[in-house]
Amino acid sequence: MLLPRNFDARDASDTHVWGVWQDELGVDHVLARRLVRPLVEVARQATNGTDAWTTQGDYRIDDFRTKGEGFDRFARIRVGASGTRVVTTDGVRSGGVRVWAPDGTLLLSMEHELRGFTLGVRTDAQRLWVTDRATGRTTGYGYDEADATDTLRALAGFEHFTRTSQGGFFGMGSRPDWQEFALDPSSRRQAVVHVTEAKDGLQVDTIALIDLGHANLYVALGDPASFPPDYTVVSITQPFVDHDLTWYDVESGSVGVVRRSGSPGEVEVFRIAATGDTTLHRRLSLPAIPVSDEDARQAIEGNLDRFLDAVEDNGHHLDTAEVRDVAETAVHVPTHYPAVTGIVPTAAGELWLKTAEVEGEVSVWYSLRLDERDSQTRRVLIPSNFRLTDAFEDHVWGLWKQSDDSWIVQGLRLLPPLAGQVRPP
Repeated sequence: MLLPRNFDARDASDTHVWGVWQDELGVDHVLARRLVRPLVEVARQATNGTDAWTTQGDYRIDDFRTKGEGFDRFARIRVGASGTRVVTTDGVRSGGVRVWAPDGTLLLSMEHELRGFTLGVRTDAQRLWVTDRATGRTTGYGYDEADATDTLRALAGFEHFTRTSQGGFFGMGSRPDWQEFALDPSSRRQAVVHVTEAKDGLQVDTIALIDLGHANLYVALGDPASFPPDYTVVSITQPFVDHDLTWYDVESGSVGVVRRSGSPGEVEVFRIAATGDTTLHRRLSLPAIPVSDEDARQAIEGNLDRFLDAVEDNGHHLDTAEVRDVAETAVHVPTHYPAVTGIVPTAAGELWLKTAEVEGEVSVWYSLRLDERDSQTRRVLIPSNFRLTDAFEDHVWGLWKQSDDSWIVQGLRLLPPLAGQVRPP
């Protein structure tokens, strides 16, 4: 272990050495120096696909206004200002947006009329952006003052669209109606569109088609072709959804797509510019987790019970065998779980992929740099009661569920392979 000559070590923990450091003027300071393994060793282990990164609790932010309850479980958390600010929303409680230092110091608090799922937030190095999705209004703020610096509004007639830095809006086209979705698998596509203003009105360009595949759908019980109609439409919850996942990169003016409906364990990652050009295409091979017979059975039986209740409540003349046929046809039961169950694009320019893998009390994630075509993926073990929402450099951020079911905002330090174990905060 190498230590500076002017550092007098007095004590040590697993990660730090504590002691007295004497500066150039001869003044003594109490100082902690972080233990860092040789960079060659870190690089060798980090690129080994069999090694997993782990985490250790580092930062904690408490919602002091709701003592005993913590943050709302639907709060959104983003990291901005090059990792020096943490921005949170109030979830469904209010339209509040707050800016914190990583150490939990509250720096700025703003209130908006709208609340809950209509309020979105994104961040960059200089500003944070708050979007009222119901009105299409996006407002920019500095991190240290609540005065609006810029306001953008979606084009008339469009809602739930995201403004890009280059101009125009990204959004989704219309979704197939329930009949198309249920009866025609080829129609299960939804367009990603780029909308811009033109001299003669609006120009709407389709830049990608999203596979809705085995998303949740509606099923008709009875006879839709009868006259008068004698059927009931019932929503179905697909237990093994594997439709495409998407995100918007407003700074580069592109749309990201994660396709997970291929062969077991196969994942494709695309990034498509507003021009329709594919600027990134990566194919990943992740561990394939088989669907157990018991999980498959429960998937069918759970929806069968809902269908039988709907038949009885509406007086349809269908026996149990007929309803079971409908359930077995409608419920998608693959041989393996989807390789990816969720995605988080982060302030670090990475895409984090959550998988169906579980090791004890931790979930398995993979992180991928989007600006490096040949970058290695990192396998990271994250505590299962931590909801990852963003990452920057050597920290991941999100909501931590405590033993009393309350939520705090937590910053977990990323530890290279063999540097430590997953530890609670």
